[in-house]
Amino acid sequence: DWTTTIDGAGSVILTDAADDITGLANIKNTLVVVRRNGFHLGYSTGVAQPAFRFEMASRSDVGCTRIGSLAQTADYVYFISQDNVYRYDANRVEAVGDDIKALLFPAISTAAKVVGFMSRRFQIGEPPRFTYNLVMVFGATTTSSAQLRHFCLDIDKQIWECHEYGSQWNYAWETI
Repeated sequence: DWTTTIDGAGSVILTDAADDITGLANIKNTLVVVRRNGFHLGYSTGVAQPAFRFEMASRSDVGCTRIGSLAQTADYVYFISQDNVYRYDANRVEAVGDDIKALLFPAISTAAKVVGFMSRRFQIGEPPRFTYNLVMVFGATTTSSAQLRHFCLDIDKQIWECHEYGSQWNYAWETI
């Protein structure tokens, strides 16, 4: 029964966090509660209630401010914050978006939503590699002159690419 806390799912109030939860991730068997301005980490207690013991991991100005931009690998969670793109490994936050900030933030300011996701890139003669992708989603009010951009971070090489599609999603991939 998920409708009550008696023998049910239970609940935990994170009283030391005054901001919004913007995502959840699992990194190395640790539940990462991603907030607008930081993180909480949940560690399994091994019992039904409470199932997790939570600790504030960071209290800072870095957290996921663009809901939907969150994506994860086995070791990191990637996200957009108010000033950069970051990755977090349940120990430290690292900026990874310095190379694209000048293009990314003007693009997301006009987007209705930003979608972040992981994918595998396959190229002839190379092993497959994971990439973190950011795609702008526009609403019906977007003008036809809007540039549709797709940002792609090669996780292994830590190199960004930006693909620009003009005003429609029918152009071939171009690396900028």
